Amino acid sequence: MTELELGGKKLENTMVPPFEDKPISIPTSAYGKLSFQTINDYGAITPKTIVDVR
Repeated sequence: MTELELGGKKLENTMVPPFEDKPISIPTSAYGKLSFQTINDYGAITPKTIVDVR
């Protein structure tokens, strides 16, 4: 995953192997929009995904 942001603050990029999960440490008080992009099998960056964190 690349370009991780939560509430407008950048988070550390991380590698998540196919078909696996990876916990990401965020402050317990964090809320807002979480956005990220992924790198596909061809090395291309996918469109940004945005979700709400409550």
